[in-house]
Amino acid sequence: MSCNCMIPIKNNYDIEIIQGDYASFDFILTDQNDVALSNVESVIFTCKRLATQIELTKIDDTQYGLLIDGNTTQAFEAGNYSYDITVKFKNNQFKTAIYDGVLTILKKENVVNESS
Repeated sequence: MSCNCMIPIKNNYDIEIIQGDYASFDFILTDQNDVALSNVESVIFTCKRLATQIELTKIDDTQYGLLIDGNTTQAFEAGNYSYDITVKFKNNQFKTAIYDGVLTILKKENVVNESS
């Protein structure tokens, strides 16, 4: 499912997700000179406290999308968590691109009435 509503993540690594909602975030990953990283095999989102590991989707040489479906976010308990974004290179080396980012899961309060 794509809604073309991906939120860009640049300097502020805080993420907010509402329980039960589809979430998508765009991560820009480059070196210090704003050049695309080479030899990237995969980019991985991890949140230990939520027991979640998701491989990001490559959009282009610098952009990677984190997509989380509503069934997954519905199972998340409301609260504050930390997450990492880790790059796995083709030579089997790992580099943590974002360490200890803030992930907030918001309790679903309002719902759409389908009969209106």
